[in-house]
Amino acid sequence: MEWEKNTWPELERLARTCPEAGIHFQRTEIYTRAKDVFATGGWYAELLSTSPWWKDTVPDVSRLGS
Repeated sequence: MEWEKNTWPELERLARTCPEAGIHFQRTEIYTRAKDVFATGGWYAELLSTSPWWKDTVPDVSRLGS
């Protein structure tokens, strides 16, 4: 988590100012179902979290109502 949090500002800078770096932002929507929480594990579990650690690191994170 610390590495990602510390790296994000530089990746953001590269995406905004250096197109030749090949880094870009991509809008992502994650759809989950209650049964997915138990069917997946490890790193993927964080994507299913209602409060992922990265919500304060990347811009425009929001949770849609169900």
